[in-house]
Amino acid sequence: VTDSGSWTRAQVGVSATATGPAGSKIAITGQDQISQSVTPYVAGSTPQTLETQALSGNVTATLPLNPKLDAQLGAAAAQSSTRNASLGGTDASHLQTGDTQISTGLTYRATPRVTVDGGVTVERQDADLDGRTADQASFSYVKPKAGVTVTPWNGATVNLGAEHAVEPLNGANYMALANLSDKPQDLRIAPDHAWQYRASLDQKIGAASLSAGVTQSQSGTATELAPVDGGQTPASVALKKKQKVTVAVSLPLEAFGLSDTQLNSQATWRKSQVRDPVTGAWRRASGEAPREASLNLTKDLTAADAKIGVSGKLGTTRDFYQVNQSTEVRTAPRLGAFFSYAPGRTSMNLSVDGLMGGSQQFTDTLYNGSRNGSVSGVNSHKANDAHISFSLKRKM
Repeated sequence: VTDSGSWTRAQVGVSATATGPAGSKIAITGQDQISQSVTPYVAGSTPQTLETQALSGNVTATLPLNPKLDAQLGAAAAQSSTRNASLGGTDASHLQTGDTQISTGLTYRATPRVTVDGGVTVERQDADLDGRTADQASFSYVKPKAGVTVTPWNGATVNLGAEHAVEPLNGANYMALANLSDKPQDLRIAPDHAWQYRASLDQKIGAASLSAGVTQSQSGTATELAPVDGGQTPASVALKKKQKVTVAVSLPLEAFGLSDTQLNSQATWRKSQVRDPVTGAWRRASGEAPREASLNLTKDLTAADAKIGVSGKLGTTRDFYQVNQSTEVRTAPRLGAFFSYAPGRTSMNLSVDGLMGGSQQFTDTLYNGSRNGSVSGVNSHKANDAHISFSLKRKM
């Protein structure tokens, strides 16, 4: 029996902005997101459900101090509730998390072509599993950041920046480690974080544009599956470095006889080194795609307030690591289509990914005991991977 599992998701959000005296501004956003997923069926096991509700709000204010200098103040808060249970059963775990951030910053327009910004954010993340004191945790971070934006010539923008980047705590991973009856003292789970450095160039040439960017993260943590008695659990491991290079092109095809038609393409290369919790060696992060590329061709149907197009994606190869096996997933190139309709304040989007191609080849390499042991077998299977998505939005 093959069952890929299922998931549902609903989201609602609001936003508002206001302008005050002397050019001051305030922006407020809020969001409520609910999701439910059911794990795939596996013979001899009970499917698990994961239900999550997340509430978040953000307030930012910009205060001009003089014609060249602005100050920013911000506050953000988020709360989530995650419940993991056996399908149709009574055994359940309930995790509540909170994330509070206070930020301040300055933006200085040194010249018409150079802007410098900097600031600091203080963040605290809290976790509480089933109200048990032993499974409560708090994580505090100071996140400085600095950047400069330069316009070296007309149509071009160069951005340089550095910051301490922190990801939200993954509730499912935290629950998995906390629910172990015998937790190893050397294993812990925390928000992934790293020092991040970035540089980018955006160039506009008429209606066409070209952008390129590089990001490097280092001296941080990542999350991988670590061995425990009788199985495995997510745990934080050392991140040595993570690199990403992205190039994107947007080109109108009017000059080629295709009116109201746009070509958009993007390519991304990734490379990382994390400490393998099983072998102790440095390797690429589990599930990371070394390279990806996509291409979208969009026709604007102005008279009908609609757009229609086709999309294509390059094939990828990713490796996933567990304690006693590794899985190589090869995804073939794929072709999709999309349609959007936006009359007034209402917008509707429909996309189909995997109309042609997109099949996935899974190759599992099994080991005796763990990946430190000898290979005990290799299994392969193939699956199709088609997706249909639909969204409906309305601006108030």
